[in-house]
Amino acid sequence: MSCFGSGAYQFMDASCNRPKHIKFQIDKVSDTMRNSEILDLIWSGDARSGPEPATGKIQCTLSALLPVRLITLSVDSGVERFHIVPETRELLPDASLGDVLVEELGIDVPVGSLILLQDAALLDAAVSENDLSHDVGMLMGEVLINAILSGTFPISREMDALYAMAASYCSIANGAGLRELGLVPAQFRAGLGASLCAYWVGERAARDEASGHFLRADFLNCPRLLSYLALLDSNFTRPRRVPAGVIPSAEGTSSFGAWLDTTRASVLASLDVDAAQSRVASSLRHKPAQASPEN
Repeated sequence: MSCFGSGAYQFMDASCNRPKHIKFQIDKVSDTMRNSEILDLIWSGDARSGPEPATGKIQCTLSALLPVRLITLSVDSGVERFHIVPETRELLPDASLGDVLVEELGIDVPVGSLILLQDAALLDAAVSENDLSHDVGMLMGEVLINAILSGTFPISREMDALYAMAASYCSIANGAGLRELGLVPAQFRAGLGASLCAYWVGERAARDEASGHFLRADFLNCPRLLSYLALLDSNFTRPRRVPAGVIPSAEGTSSFGAWLDTTRASVLASLDVDAAQSRVASSLRHKPAQASPEN
């Protein structure tokens, strides 16, 4: 089966082998929720404090994957299932999301928290492990995209870094501890692919993406997707080996900024090692064979 499903490869112009239609510029992509929409939720009274990380199932699973302080807002409208935003996001001049929540809702928001917006209709709804896993995957994708948009990584290495972090989380999702929490690795990867699809291709959900880049659980290994990413960013090299440990584990919780700093150092170090190994492998492939000494 092709990694593009039965659909045509619609993002390539066969005559010139270049992207025929790309819906956005990667370095200018905006968040799926505008600042005005978040402010409307808060000012209209549609947003209120939600479950603590230790009590909500999705919050508990997210916290196992991401050691960052998490604040949940339950919202009556404007959010399709879940959305995650750093509290440092500036909603108004000199006022971050965290500042607005403290002022308007009286919620204690530690600096560097992540704000999870949750559709209130899901609070009492039964959620299957498949749906939970897909939701967590999508949210982790949003977190990784926020990491890139924060400017933490050098521009020339952003694509490699995002790819490496996504691949690392795909490996982490196979852990026994996460399976015990109900995480289904294949569904997690599908959700992660949906978020990356929105960023790389411009479609909100992978199932709506006509070319089928993200329809397989192993989408990160799809040759055509790799070619597409190389067209989007000429600096993309596709790391050959991405260990799960690229995303550092930590006890307790930290700020999103501190997690970013630690993750940046780990990811860039891993990319440096991978690049060095690739250079050695390339030099060995192209090294002239030595003639056997004559007897």
